[in-house]
Amino acid sequence: TLSDSTLHGNIQYLLSANPAQDLMLSAKLLIARSDEGMEKFPEAIAAYQEIIDKYSSLNPMEEKLFHQEIAWSYFEIGEINLFQFRKPEEAFTYYQKVVTNYRDTDAFPPALVRLSDCLMVKGDLDSAQTLLETAFKDKRVESKQEEIEYKLSEMAFFKGNFEDALTGYNQVIADFPKGFYVNNSLERIITIGDNQELDRYILSLFSSAMLKKLQGEYDSAIIKLDQIINTKSEKLSDLAQMEKGKTYAQEKKFSSSVEAYQKLLEKYPQS
Repeated sequence: TLSDSTLHGNIQYLLSANPAQDLMLSAKLLIARSDEGMEKFPEAIAAYQEIIDKYSSLNPMEEKLFHQEIAWSYFEIGEINLFQFRKPEEAFTYYQKVVTNYRDTDAFPPALVRLSDCLMVKGDLDSAQTLLETAFKDKRVESKQEEIEYKLSEMAFFKGNFEDALTGYNQVIADFPKGFYVNNSLERIITIGDNQELDRYILSLFSSAMLKKLQGEYDSAIIKLDQIINTKSEKLSDLAQMEKGKTYAQEKKFSSSVEAYQKLLEKYPQS
């Protein structure tokens, strides 16, 4: 397979040799995506923005022909801001552009759900929940029903409403038995079931740590996970140790991640 850099060069040649508008647009999208794949995020944003500027300035009849490409360009800039730069406010504005102006495109359903992700990362769980509950009733977002159900369950989990969360996770499995979020839901069901009666405070601490991890507040997440580990909880300390390794890996502190996993194997060999 071609490397991203080789593909990038080939596309640039294609652009110079074949200036037809539809081919140019496809090539520009490939350049933006290859920049993103190479983690050249400012360059990717600039390439997506070039598409937006060029094709959204056309007259309305022509511009409508390129709605999909414009919408996905807004969406991808949102993705970079949310997941790479950890700027949920900026990401929100790009997803909002899709939701407001490009409802006829395939980018509309994921953009609507991403608005709730931005709100979650900012800590506004109530607004995120309201948005998801509204989206759940929107027939245009049927392709995202499983994800919405799961994220509403996660919202209850993060808030410490464990009975509601348990009901939600079970509903995800019932509605989508072969779905993408079945394993995640099963893990949460086991975690809640093992701890909601015996160690509810520690379970609340764990759910708070998971929210901090989602929000990119890794140091706060690690502190909470260490608190759980130090309680020597029969059911949660080993899980907290594993999540500590995952958190370090997400933070790209790989040596710390390996160390955390080694401690998991040493301290909890039966896990």
